[in-house]
Amino acid sequence: MKSQEQADLLGGGSHTLLVIAHPDDEAMFFAPTVLGLARLRHRVFLLCFSAGNYYNQGEIRKRELLQSCDVLGIPPSSVMIIDNRDFPDDPCVQWNTEHVASILLQHIEVNSINLVVTFDAGGVSGHSNHVALYAAVRTLHSEGKLPKGFPVLTLQSVSVLRKYLSLLDLPFSLLGTCDVLFVLTSKEVTRAKPPVPYYDPCEAMLVESIPQGLDFPNASTGDPSTSQAWLGLLTGAHSSLDIVSFYLTLTNNNIHTWEPFVQELIDPSI
Repeated sequence: MKSQEQADLLGGGSHTLLVIAHPDDEAMFFAPTVLGLARLRHRVFLLCFSAGNYYNQGEIRKRELLQSCDVLGIPPSSVMIIDNRDFPDDPCVQWNTEHVASILLQHIEVNSINLVVTFDAGGVSGHSNHVALYAAVRTLHSEGKLPKGFPVLTLQSVSVLRKYLSLLDLPFSLLGTCDVLFVLTSKEVTRAKPPVPYYDPCEAMLVESIPQGLDFPNASTGDPSTSQAWLGLLTGAHSSLDIVSFYLTLTNNNIHTWEPFVQELIDPSI
């Protein structure tokens, strides 16, 4: 902290609201902040604007969020998850700023919040849902709906290189322009990284692959696309991804079409 005013801002007894877009944001981006605030005896509330249902796993991710919050010291009674089609977990969808701002303001007032923590204008990863939260806070501030001097802390977006420097980034952070910097103790690091429970890694997912030449009306397919399934596998892999597949499962004979690329795959001589 770089001034006495900022030190007073983080004094004990504050009601702090962490505003995130998806389950896992709290651990992936804000764990040091939450644990640092807990060290300062803040009461931390969490408002999550989606169930993280991009891969149709919203119910699982909501449970995981509550488990993560328990590790970080946020009780279930202080966690609000908004599962609303107005706020889909989708980087291609722009959330309505006024709608987000309205819900955020209501949550601030009901819980007597006097400090908000969320993403900055870059959204850390650039995700449009992250950016929407910052835009909502800016809207509340510009329209005078927040009390005068109401403090907001935003997580600073940095370059990809700095994201992976780990402790080597500490000098850059200390010399940077941030107002508040949380550095975890070894005990807090251990708390933030509990042992990973064993689970059966075998899982089946029904996906839909639309062959070339076949068209379906918009929204008529209910399962994830093949590309979404691949992205989910790649995102969830910790170190490697083993692939076992048939050489070709859909041929012209299977789908009663005649596409030249299929014949080329079957007959290498073409």
